[in-house]
Amino acid sequence: MLVHVTLFNLARRYFVLNQPIQIRQVAAHGFNLLLGQYASLASVASHIAAYKSEVEARGRRFDPMQVGVTRAFFVTDAAEERETALERRLQNRVRQLKLATWPDGTVLGGPDRATGDPRTINEASAMYGTPDGIAKMLDELRNVGVGYVLINGGGSGGGARGRESLRRFAREVMPMFAE
Repeated sequence: MLVHVTLFNLARRYFVLNQPIQIRQVAAHGFNLLLGQYASLASVASHIAAYKSEVEARGRRFDPMQVGVTRAFFVTDAAEERETALERRLQNRVRQLKLATWPDGTVLGGPDRATGDPRTINEASAMYGTPDGIAKMLDELRNVGVGYVLINGGGSGGGARGRESLRRFAREVMPMFAE
């Protein structure tokens, strides 16, 4: 699993999709797959299974480095600070959903983004917590076939708090994945 800060190479096309038929088409054409930050672990696993199946059906070898997922992160040891950051992220998400809603009520975005309880989706998809807790979430993603994780500091509130979270991620989480 790639867990280091790097520029994401978009020279090889990545497609962000949520429907298995689209995912199979992307795999058939030899493209890479990028899954969204609000997708649950179960959804990520099923989409990767569809992608992998199609890659192998075409006689190619599945490589986890062809699959990325985005995730918000916030490193903290304090439960109250974690809850506050999750609440900030939820407020941002609700604002995004309102902006993505058409007058007829249709919400733009994939099923993980547009349906379900926003609070549940928020808590299930964010990597917020202790370094060990975040490492466990990264391991779960790796175990279902994710090779790239693109992280963002959503919910950190930015500024000094966001910088410190990123530094802690670099100091305390990344070394757990040194290979």
